[in-house]
Amino acid sequence: MSEVDEMSVEVVTVRDGRGHTHARVFVDGAEVPAVLYDIATPGAGWTPEAWSAQKVSGASAAAVAAAHAMYPPQTLPVTVARGA
Repeated sequence: MSEVDEMSVEVVTVRDGRGHTHARVFVDGAEVPAVLYDIATPGAGWTPEAWSAQKVSGASAAAVAAAHAMYPPQTLPVTVARGA
């Protein structure tokens, strides 16, 4: 078993009544800084164009692995600035 296999990662997300989402990430029980890329659905008060722009903005700022969680690698519409 590798060190990664033994790592515990927990993510707590809370959505408040105004629609904001907050996330806290814990690795092996210790809180670590995290960036939340909140991908809303177009039907949740977004126009399809605004939703797409917000998603592309998040993907362009994200690490490669996080961007690929938003888009399959072959459909990623932006160049990802951060490494893996």
